[in-house]
Amino acid sequence: MAKIQKELMIASIFSKSKPVNIIIIAAFLILISTIYNWNLFFTDISRSGQMVLNIIVLLFSLLIFDFINSKNNITQRNGFAVLCFGLVLGLFPEIIKHSELLWSNVFLLFALRRLVSLHSRKHVKKKLFDAGFWIGLAILINPTLILILPILVIAVGYYSGNDVKTAIIPIVGLLCVLVIKICYNILVFDTYFLERDLQVQFNLDLSNYWTQDSLTRIVPFLLILFWSLIKVIASYNERNTDEKPTYMILIWYTISALLIIGFSVIQDGGQMIFLLVPASFVVALNMETIDREWITNTIIGVLIIAIIVNLVL
Repeated sequence: MAKIQKELMIASIFSKSKPVNIIIIAAFLILISTIYNWNLFFTDISRSGQMVLNIIVLLFSLLIFDFINSKNNITQRNGFAVLCFGLVLGLFPEIIKHSELLWSNVFLLFALRRLVSLHSRKHVKKKLFDAGFWIGLAILINPTLILILPILVIAVGYYSGNDVKTAIIPIVGLLCVLVIKICYNILVFDTYFLERDLQVQFNLDLSNYWTQDSLTRIVPFLLILFWSLIKVIASYNERNTDEKPTYMILIWYTISALLIIGFSVIQDGGQMIFLLVPASFVVALNMETIDREWITNTIIGVLIIAIIVNLVL
């Protein structure tokens, strides 16, 4: 009986990396997205079609996320990262309504894929260029993402080898996006820059996050995230040389994502998508170091309760 109960615990289910983990989380994402947008699917056909497309993009993001993790062994052979991805999205289902933010996050995932794969020391220049290019595309969609550039600087610091030519390659990738944008503006609008292209707006009004329904999910989420982030930072010096750059990138990715959310012009919860990837990795890295399974199950339980409360409210 005890063995059966142990197997039914969520931490036990995801303690090993299995293909079924992806299927479970994909089904969970579809369920949460459907529940949150239930009325929309029956009242606005045009927008419901967009929601279906957004769900597909989100599932695509999940696959990229899992590929990055498994290919680069960011976490150990378990499903905690994928589980955290699903739980974070469950906490902030507003994410599904923002097509532009979803695509921005996909581009950041492409950039992260190139950056964390630099540990192989193969095709360093090509990967740095690709990372700069993808981040440039993300910034093009959402200018506030300029705050994500520290992860590019960190990668250059670790992998350029004091070679100036290698160090400027990510900048070339960013400039390529700028050139493409200028060419598009000339062809379509007969001008180099539109007025909105020159505006990078920031907003520090966080009042929308201080409502009762927001606090019931943001407070437990941030407490778990900050605790996990502190533990990851504390374990940095214990990591081997190849792991340290990836850890530093994830640490600064998390910090940058918090700044992006804090400075975003629109504060409606959708911006939490930029914490989706780094927070999932950071919390998963913490969970796999916990020796007592009941603590891991408590973390998961708290997040699930917050998800349920949010849906009920």
